[in-house]
Amino acid sequence: IQYRSDQVTAVVRMVRETMKKRKPKLLLGAATTPKAIHVNTVFQEWKTWLKLDYMDVAYPMDYYASVKELRAVLAWQADGIPKSQIVPLLSIYKREGGKVVPVTPERINAQLDLVRDLGFAGAGMFSNQRLSPKLEAALSVRGKR
Repeated sequence: IQYRSDQVTAVVRMVRETMKKRKPKLLLGAATTPKAIHVNTVFQEWKTWLKLDYMDVAYPMDYYASVKELRAVLAWQADGIPKSQIVPLLSIYKREGGKVVPVTPERINAQLDLVRDLGFAGAGMFSNQRLSPKLEAALSVRGKR
């Protein structure tokens, strides 16, 4: 496992070095695994990459239904890493009864509030679908606050 992880880290380091030579002002980020338990299965030691300056920002794929679970995962993510280097990705769709349906505006707003209240750099939202009209309206109102 460590060998594979080291190989992925070597690629990230090589990309960083190449970017610094060619386009030194560019930032390097990646959508990453959200939990410590996954680090050894996908070989993304992203917290190490941030600490070693191989990467500027991580976008953990924080696709959770409950605010409680999201809070626990965010605590691990921020342990030893500046929150300015972490932008949690929240899912705006979920699987329910074999279908993909939009999350409720209440759910996404609660998650966005949590990310903001904990002091992260911001949040991103992920979907392979487009925004539902209901969610788009809720987020539009939020942007005017």
